[in-house]
Amino acid sequence: MRTLPLGALLLTTLVGCAATPTAPLAATPSAATARVTLSLLVPGVTNASVRPQYVSSATSSLTLTLDDATTTVNTDTCTSTTDGRVCTTTLIVAPGSHQITARTWSGTNGTGTLLSDATTTVTLTAGTRNTLDLRLQTADYTTTITPADQSGVQLTTPYGVTVGRTADLSWPLTFRSANGDPLVPADLKRTGELLACEDDPALTADLTTNDDGGLSLHVVTKNFTGTNVTVRVARGTTCAAAETLGSVTLNAEGSVLWTYKLPDATTATPAVGPDGTLYFVGDGHLTALDPGGTTDRFKWNLPITTTTGYGGSVSVADDGTAYVISNGSTVYALDPQNAASRVKWSTNVGGLRGIGTPALSRDGTLYVNRIGNYLTNATVYALDPTSTAKPVKWTAEVSTTTSEVYSSPSIAPDGTVYVNLHGGAVVALDPNATNHVKWTYTPSTVTTAQVTASPTIASDGTVYVVHGDGTLYALDPQSAANRVKWSVNVGANTDSSPALAENGTIYVGGGSKLYALNPTGTSRVAWTYTASGAVHAPAVGADGTVYVGSDDTTLAAVDPTDGHLKWSAQASNALAGAPTITTDGTVYTLDRFGKVYAVASLSAGLAKSNWPKNRAGLGNKGQP
Repeated sequence: MRTLPLGALLLTTLVGCAATPTAPLAATPSAATARVTLSLLVPGVTNASVRPQYVSSATSSLTLTLDDATTTVNTDTCTSTTDGRVCTTTLIVAPGSHQITARTWSGTNGTGTLLSDATTTVTLTAGTRNTLDLRLQTADYTTTITPADQSGVQLTTPYGVTVGRTADLSWPLTFRSANGDPLVPADLKRTGELLACEDDPALTADLTTNDDGGLSLHVVTKNFTGTNVTVRVARGTTCAAAETLGSVTLNAEGSVLWTYKLPDATTATPAVGPDGTLYFVGDGHLTALDPGGTTDRFKWNLPITTTTGYGGSVSVADDGTAYVISNGSTVYALDPQNAASRVKWSTNVGGLRGIGTPALSRDGTLYVNRIGNYLTNATVYALDPTSTAKPVKWTAEVSTTTSEVYSSPSIAPDGTVYVNLHGGAVVALDPNATNHVKWTYTPSTVTTAQVTASPTIASDGTVYVVHGDGTLYALDPQSAANRVKWSVNVGANTDSSPALAENGTIYVGGGSKLYALNPTGTSRVAWTYTASGAVHAPAVGADGTVYVGSDDTTLAAVDPTDGHLKWSAQASNALAGAPTITTDGTVYTLDRFGKVYAVASLSAGLAKSNWPKNRAGLGNKGQP
């Protein structure tokens, strides 16, 4: 920390005729000479708004520059007083207007590090006593650029600030000394040397003055597509040679922030734990990644083979426990914090194989689907995660054939469990009844196509399911006589679980199209977006933007108003599963070969709807 005794550096200068530099000084000013008292005030004294520690007690020399001539004042000759140091020197100059700069240095004779400085312009009048005060200011300060969220215009992530491809933004600057104490621009005599420097031709940057006298960094983007682009606030005359005082890293929406190659191929939807950990399952491992990691995002993995081709993924409880069912029908409860004993408990539910993603109800019950074998039918298992000795609470057969379920269970707010069967039939289960099957709806046309899409549940209780022939049904769980509220064909068999916007709009993929469907009214299809390959399950962002991956290797951000493409991000291979969106605006998606993509967006997380993505929320719990 730099300190200086409270008080002032007092310099007395004599101003006179330049032609008589060695003439004796007159006791009384004449018409040709004038005495000038120059007080160099230490910040913090005389109601100064900058504290004294900004000027170092290690000051070895003091220089005075009068216009272009510099005089070094040896501070060893200064007299220390209770008010500070008093230094005296004599300069012989002509009367008139002069610029005076005082600087303190860490080395002798004006060498070393510049510690503080002050500059003023003064008119010195012959025959008159001229007095002026000059406040020394720190030359060693930094500036913090404070990105402030502006109605979704910009989002701060661990990788920088996400901005629109075309945007006009400002961020306030906070000036601080080397030891962290705040400064205000009015106290910094060198702010005229501050520059805003950008490194991308698609953006421009400058400094603007706020109404309160502070400064802001102003950035305008146009067709900006960059990632990790640095904008600097620097001190100097040109950006090339300027000293950086602060910087902000900008990422254009749609730019790929980072990628990570998982050990296995997968089509599973990513899960996000309460601590931000990302979970992925593939054809051999469950892998946990740290999204904020810089050198290595890998946290841990566990050898588990899952049925990712049928929507198998991880679900994460509020306490961080991760649940997954293996291809061998074993349900695992995993402790992400216990590296020595990762498996909290496991149980095998038998049958041909486990299928889909476990669902977590609000009362803590865990539901898993199991494909039947030649001895048993397809069955839903209700498990008690708190009872490691005997976790099975109850079971319910949901079909009379051996392999009639390929999707994951979904849970309504009233606790009803819905299962989408092979061909598009739906079974509703009551967890509290003796006979758990409440009702079954079977479409008039049964297909042989495997339905892997899970049911989606709206806030009014409507259940949206996709039939094997590509028909989406809106089912009324309260009306046995009129179970089907409406239906619409989305063109082809799909693995796309419907996603819901806050206004109730239903988004579902069919073939190469993304459909926006109205839940009410006579006009069902609001718009469609067409990709170049088959699309998968969409996700809806907090700002309404719809994100959907497709086999054409593209993640598309689609405008909810009319379905036009806002931007797209390119992957290396065909995308798989549904994307997810964290609150910092990062969209996570993956391709079929297990490569994870973190993409910048302006959506502050998922939409606040019942079911904004496949498996509902970030934790893939399968319940609102």
